[in-house]
Amino acid sequence: MNTQAPERKTAFSRSRRTRPLRRVFLALCWIAGLHLLLGDTAAAQGICDRTPQVRDEILSEVGIESRRLGTDWPTDCADVTAAHLARVQQLWLVRADITALQEHDFSGLVSLESIVLNGNPLLTTLPEGIFHGLSNLDDLFLSHNSLATLPEEIFQRLGNLRYLNLEQNSLTALPEGIFRGLGSLIRLDFSGNSLTALPEGIFRGLSNLELLDSSYNSSLDTLPEGIYQGLNSLEQLYLTSNHLQELPPGIFRGLDSLTILWLARNGLSELPPGIFRGLRSLDTLYLHGNALTELPEGVFDGLDSLNELTLYLNSLGRLPPGIFDDVLDTLGDDYYIFENTVTGGGLFLSRTPRLAFDSAGRQAPDGAPVRVGVSLNEPSPVAVRVPYTVGLSRAQGGLETLSPSPERGLLF
Repeated sequence: MNTQAPERKTAFSRSRRTRPLRRVFLALCWIAGLHLLLGDTAAAQGICDRTPQVRDEILSEVGIESRRLGTDWPTDCADVTAAHLARVQQLWLVRADITALQEHDFSGLVSLESIVLNGNPLLTTLPEGIFHGLSNLDDLFLSHNSLATLPEEIFQRLGNLRYLNLEQNSLTALPEGIFRGLGSLIRLDFSGNSLTALPEGIFRGLSNLELLDSSYNSSLDTLPEGIYQGLNSLEQLYLTSNHLQELPPGIFRGLDSLTILWLARNGLSELPPGIFRGLRSLDTLYLHGNALTELPEGVFDGLDSLNELTLYLNSLGRLPPGIFDDVLDTLGDDYYIFENTVTGGGLFLSRTPRLAFDSAGRQAPDGAPVRVGVSLNEPSPVAVRVPYTVGLSRAQGGLETLSPSPERGLLF
């Protein structure tokens, strides 16, 4: 009997130690089960508590996806589950009269690929975490709202985003890290805002970017020299209708893939020598509507692919001889290099010189360029080349005053 008592005591003691652990274990299991049970309910309640326009669009998309899959679909926000949310791939919130959004409005939409949130003029701000968890988002349209500011980290978890449109808002500034982490981005548009400056590192890391539009920011008057550094894939750059007064000499250095550059309708009074050096892929260059009074010698040299060049609506008083020699071989029908008002010498050229003429003394293949000196009451001719087309007389081309000159080409 003496030997059994210690055994019962030991067993009793072990039981006393085990019961609290078991109660803890059962409590944890109960909490986990309750969490799972309430998770669905929380998701459903989250739908009901979301911004009404977002809630209704989610319900609509859930119905579309459910019908596509041949499954039942909920008709009430309380019946939406996490599985329903995971099927939604796009949201269309255009002109939806949204005035504000909540941080959890897009929660659970893990398969979402597209958000179009355009045309809500009373929407002035976005919660910082509103796009968190949307790792599959491919395009995000936020145009024609009234967004005045954006949190610096609002886009930083959207690593697969390829299209971001912020045009026609009321943004006055962008944080330097606003686009950090968007390494997949290929198109970025924030035109039509009220930006006054851009941080030098704002585009750092956007190595896949192909199109960048920052036009129509009428108070944007300067750009840092290194702002486009590293944009090796950039093909289209739009800077039209800003208020740029000058350009740093090396601002376009390294943009080897650039094909379109729009600098029209700014306040540029001069171009730095060599500003376009290295842009051998450039096809279109718009410089019209500035305040240019002269052009640096050789400014277009090396633009081997240039097909369209505009310089009208400037105040060019003089063009260096041969300034277009490297580009007019490649220019197509749309070049407007002479629609300028040239002062000082009394030369006023206001129409596109689509010249066609023939000459018995100088035959050339159809479409081949010929060097011509152009002079209209100007002390020295401007050396250019114009299309030379065999078979069309001067009179037919409307250029009756053309006359050959062996020393200076054709003068009129």
